[in-house]
Amino acid sequence: MSAENPVSPKVLASAAGAGAGASVSTLLIWVLGVTVWGQAPSASDVDQALAAVPAPVSSVIVLLVTVLASAASGWRVTDPHRITTTELMALERQRENSAPPT
Repeated sequence: MSAENPVSPKVLASAAGAGAGASVSTLLIWVLGVTVWGQAPSASDVDQALAAVPAPVSSVIVLLVTVLASAASGWRVTDPHRITTTELMALERQRENSAPPT
């Protein structure tokens, strides 16, 4: 990280979103283990509730929730070092209007 190549706030937000997604995924897998696979909801039976959910189901949940949380948090944050599409279009129009005729 340097002044010429700062870390975008979008990168930090996406990393935080991925971490939150992983935690929420575990909660959702536990809820499925308790509600769908009939495991006990007690604290001592958490491992059994998590293990009751088949691996392919767990994997898809972790993938989807983590990707969605990461993408949503990265999309939500603005980057002060990046110009908007509207600003870019205005610069393009300005350049076209100031270009000498060919």
